[in-house]
Amino acid sequence: MQPGTVEFHHGMSDKLAYAQRLVRKAYRAGARLVVTGEALTLRTLDQQLWVADEQDFIPHVLDAGNGLPPRLQTTPIWLTTTPDRVPEGHTVLVNLGDAVPDGLAGFHRLFEIVTHDPSDRQLGRQRWKAYQAMGWDVRPHEVTA
Repeated sequence: MQPGTVEFHHGMSDKLAYAQRLVRKAYRAGARLVVTGEALTLRTLDQQLWVADEQDFIPHVLDAGNGLPPRLQTTPIWLTTTPDRVPEGHTVLVNLGDAVPDGLAGFHRLFEIVTHDPSDRQLGRQRWKAYQAMGWDVRPHEVTA
């Protein structure tokens, strides 16, 4: 599979709040997506997705690396540290981690979320260069208030 598009969303102060909005928007658009990052970050996002809005259910599952029962395999949103082990059909990846994630081959579109924190911006620049070297179409998207 050919590399797809990476959109670098940058300039926000709260990565998880922005990720929550992005996940909600993608779900409403019918996307099947995977969010990856550090385990603690994903647990926090999991909690935020459950309590964000009583009127707005976002079906998601947190994969702690132990595998999931078959009945959960079709859940449209996966939060996992291992995006390369997600069932087929999930074509959008949101990276909340500091490094380029493993298992990019199955994804057509990738979102990178980079805050205005200097260290996060520097790590984002490194990922930008890595994606370009892999042949991905990299595009910036500055977030304004």
